[in-house]
Amino acid sequence: MADKWILQELAMTRKTVDESIRNFEFAAAADSLHDFTWNKLADWYLEVAKIEKEKSSILIYILKNVLIMWHPFIPYVTETLWESFNDDILMMKQWPAVAEATGGDSFAVIQEAITGIRNARSENKIEPARKVKAVVVGPNADLLVEQAALLCGLRTGVEAVESAQSAPNEAAIRVVLGETEIYLLGAVDPEKEKARLSKEKENLEKLIAGLSIRLENQEFVSRAPAHILKAEQDKLARYQSELANINDALKA
Repeated sequence: MADKWILQELAMTRKTVDESIRNFEFAAAADSLHDFTWNKLADWYLEVAKIEKEKSSILIYILKNVLIMWHPFIPYVTETLWESFNDDILMMKQWPAVAEATGGDSFAVIQEAITGIRNARSENKIEPARKVKAVVVGPNADLLVEQAALLCGLRTGVEAVESAQSAPNEAAIRVVLGETEIYLLGAVDPEKEKARLSKEKENLEKLIAGLSIRLENQEFVSRAPAHILKAEQDKLARYQSELANINDALKA
């Protein structure tokens, strides 16, 4: 899953860089390359590679393509790096013809879950050494259990992942990811959890109020493109669903 995702992101980055350079938007091209190199390759995929192993071929493939795309911006650095593991000269290489890739969208679910767990631990001031168990309820439960190695290995402090049909009876820190919920067992402080959920509720109520006003504005509704209007309506529905889940948790 992570392999498909990083190849998909590489193809999208190549396309964005191509378009930016053709339009003489060199800062935008460099920003796109930086985002891919730092936030996606280094921050996510390299960490996944340490867990899943056997990634040498794909890492070299990505590195070569990234160096070629960076070459117009930092030629001396990229040339030196290239010559450290190639016998030819980088500036003679053709611009990369990266094939379109698909099938990596599900990795976003893993990223969202990992980020949500990290944020919940930070907000609740759970010490890094304390291990917790994650119980997943909802449509993405099977996927997250299947990818338990990543959830446990990518600095979440989770030692086990399991799915359930409903919320556990014991006290837990609740992470809401749309229709999927993750309950972290073994590190809950009821008062802190109540305060965190109340803050989330307040933020969601503000977002819902703002979106509702926009969608009730007939001028906006009549002028907005259909896809923008649909996206705003979907966003409002998602926020309302998350608010209902948080209200249920506060009652519990």
